Amino acid sequence: MRGMRLLAVGLAYLATFAAWGISITITPSAQSSGNQTGIAAGSDLTITTAFTGGGYSEVEIVINGGTGAIGDISIVATSNIPVSVRIIGTGTGGTCGPIDSIDTSGSTASVTLFEVKSGGHIGTIYSGNIQSILSLPVSGNGWPGTVGSITVAPASGGHTSSIFSVNAGGGVLGNIIAESGSIGQIVSTGTSGTIGMSSTPISIRALTGIGLVQSREVYADISGPSGNEFGPTFTYLSTSHGPFVGSIKAANFSSVVLNSTTYAAGIDITGGDLDADITIAGDYTFDPNSSYRVDVNVLSSGRAIPAGRTITIGGGLYGSNSEETPVAFDLPANGLEGQIIINAANSDPDSWTAPIRVDGIKLDNARSQPHTAPYYDRLSSELGGGSVGLVPYHLHKTDCVPYDSAEGYNCMEVTTVLRTWPASHGGEERETIVLRHYGPVFDGEDGSEEDDPATNPLIIKRRGLVLCSPTPCEEYEECWTDRSERFDVYVVGGLTREVWIAMKLDEEDEPQNISQLHRYKVELRDMAYGGGTRTQLRSGMTFFDDTNAPPVGGYPYEYNPYCEFFSYSPPNQNE
Repeated sequence: MRGMRLLAVGLAYLATFAAWGISITITPSAQSSGNQTGIAAGSDLTITTAFTGGGYSEVEIVINGGTGAIGDISIVATSNIPVSVRIIGTGTGGTCGPIDSIDTSGSTASVTLFEVKSGGHIGTIYSGNIQSILSLPVSGNGWPGTVGSITVAPASGGHTSSIFSVNAGGGVLGNIIAESGSIGQIVSTGTSGTIGMSSTPISIRALTGIGLVQSREVYADISGPSGNEFGPTFTYLSTSHGPFVGSIKAANFSSVVLNSTTYAAGIDITGGDLDADITIAGDYTFDPNSSYRVDVNVLSSGRAIPAGRTITIGGGLYGSNSEETPVAFDLPANGLEGQIIINAANSDPDSWTAPIRVDGIKLDNARSQPHTAPYYDRLSSELGGGSVGLVPYHLHKTDCVPYDSAEGYNCMEVTTVLRTWPASHGGEERETIVLRHYGPVFDGEDGSEEDDPATNPLIIKRRGLVLCSPTPCEEYEECWTDRSERFDVYVVGGLTREVWIAMKLDEEDEPQNISQLHRYKVELRDMAYGGGTRTQLRSGMTFFDDTNAPPVGGYPYEYNPYCEFFSYSPPNQNE
């Protein structure tokens, strides 16, 4: 107690069942009734404090009852100075038995719940009083050793309500919410504990910053409060034996100092998948020369992003690109099934300078092809089926089927594929050209709606390859001729990054093969926009709505089937 006078400390309890005997010692205590003995396990406790004077008050509540459980603890502080409360016990490490809940919402004073130490579980902790300030180390040690939900309400007078540390020997099973302050760390140290559960993931929300999230497995959605979800900085998440399932939304990654220890920023997953959507609103800066560098590592056989998941960076992926340095993303073989998006805010089109590695495949803007970022030639199948895309996305020419053959002719690989078309686009299994991009794309005329077969974001031209003597072959085109009306175009949508092209069905609704007597060129179609024009094919999954989404580049695409049938080189096809 510092600079104040204790007016009253009172305690009331309600016995719910008889078990172990529990005694309560409150320090300081102005009268003997402040300390109680013979309390039945499971009792609900109401602790009232009232102080006057300057400075702040310190109240220590020692619960002596071995493993005896406590029901609901209500702390009512009516003093005119801040109150700091510590709840401990006489068990191992100064722990008390399990606690069902702690509530300070009846207080009129500012309350700091300085420390809570339980050898069993801690249920819900709630501070509903707008003057409450909870800087909260919470420890639930041993098994079950679980911590339930913790919510701290906004503080008045310009103060913040923060949570310093949550440490559970078992699991953290409830939401951890500090929507006007920060969260220092949430750690589950037990051999069987988790943060959240696969059946019941939790929410972790803070306004200014979220530090460490560490456990065997993590099932959580991590962000700022509603309306400011990208407000906090985020430091570090790791798992030791399983996946991280959920999401992270933050302004950026940033190192943090806790208890005089500086923690590097990033994500480390061991023994499972990074099965999460991660969105960083700002830049992602990787400094390989710093011991506190930001990086993302998935070890063992985990996948960086399973299909349908994304890592999205609003700004640039900045960092060193030398061969010897560590990498910003280090993923296992076939670890990238989903999508990495860089520059989702479309602020800097040349903002990928830090290396990304999938197994031994290192993509970097300082390397030669097939590894040159951002428009690398490596196939998505070599990465796990996914892709890394810099906004605005380009056509991934080597990943198309057939691959782009504008620069040469490879008679062993220039082939189309069979695809079963959706009924909306005529159906049937048809010979198809599959165009793949570095990121997901959509038809700007359709927006987020399903692809309308009547809207075609591409112009498909063809040009004859073979002259028939003495006259040209039927439908021979000497120059590039727009034949878009003869083709169906399907923008697949989602995270597939694909656009399909096939001949329309014939008059009997039967499939037609793509003529091998022509060379094909695919160009982007423009649409009216803001008094001018823009490409109809747009970059998806960015920070923009459908109307203002960035364009797509990297066209034209060419398909030349000539060498499949002829042993000599094709004639000059210059326009």
